[in-house]
Amino acid sequence: MSSTNSSSPDAWSDLTTPTMKWVFRILFSTILVFGILGNGAVCLAILVKQRLRTTANFLVLNLAAADFIFVALYAPTQLSFFENNYNWEMGDAVCKLSYAVLPACLCSTVETLLCIAVIRYKAVASPFHLRVGMTVKTTTIVISGIWLSSLLTGLPVFLVAKTAKYQDKVFCDEVWPVDKGYKQVYWVSIFLIQYAFPLVVIAFLSIATVVKVKQSRARVLPSSSTLNNDDSSVSNVMNASMRQRRRRENNMSRMLTGLVILYAICMLPQHVVFFWLTYGDLKKLESSLYIFTIANVFPIANSAINPLLYGSLHKELKTGFKNCFGCT
Repeated sequence: MSSTNSSSPDAWSDLTTPTMKWVFRILFSTILVFGILGNGAVCLAILVKQRLRTTANFLVLNLAAADFIFVALYAPTQLSFFENNYNWEMGDAVCKLSYAVLPACLCSTVETLLCIAVIRYKAVASPFHLRVGMTVKTTTIVISGIWLSSLLTGLPVFLVAKTAKYQDKVFCDEVWPVDKGYKQVYWVSIFLIQYAFPLVVIAFLSIATVVKVKQSRARVLPSSSTLNNDDSSVSNVMNASMRQRRRRENNMSRMLTGLVILYAICMLPQHVVFFWLTYGDLKKLESSLYIFTIANVFPIANSAINPLLYGSLHKELKTGFKNCFGCT
């Protein structure tokens, strides 16, 4: 989203003090390191460990890949921007790429979370059926569709982003056609398709999943004492399979909940700033640059924190980390 370029020169001088430069230098450097190493480790663990190559984990791989791309392309440009006293010195091409990667990667992230929520619901809704719908081929098609729609989502920003000069400073900004309303339509649409609608659907699916889980637990498999030997063996196998599937579903449930909550928190400031900037009086506030800058940190912080959730809430992936880096 475009910056508040109408701010006073004094506001810029406040943000370019040595203290503030060190704050942003440490902040963005930390995000960059954690985002690259963390998401890279997730991708490596899933690709290297055979038992982690499941449909759900391929979607986790897609999440980590989107976060990796976002952090790798966006964080360095923002760090360079701060280092050069809020002056863009990387040209139009990098400006277009860094601005377009924001809506594109975030679209990929939320669409993938939505897919995980749908798969989780279907798995719980049909616990006794084999999940043959999402094969590797189907998963590949789904992920390809996610990235196609994501790139199309970022295309308008890619077309309008360019360098522009304000108050003797060069910015990477969105230069939309004047008095056409395209900017408002685009970013309101982004709010709906990347935030409001997906989170509502995921919340609905999560509630429905909890209901299905309670219903499935109410169903009791035949007791082994009432069955003959052959039936008892089949019952034991079914129970073991159900327990293993339930563990996997619980892992995915915890991880999905954590990822969605983190996404909702980290994406909200950007949308609040847009509506406040477009329809409110944000530009008139002396602290507008601080507000915009802090809001701009949240999306990339989300991409850097996600790997911590993968490792802490997904037990199989956590084990995969240890085995992968332990060369076992």
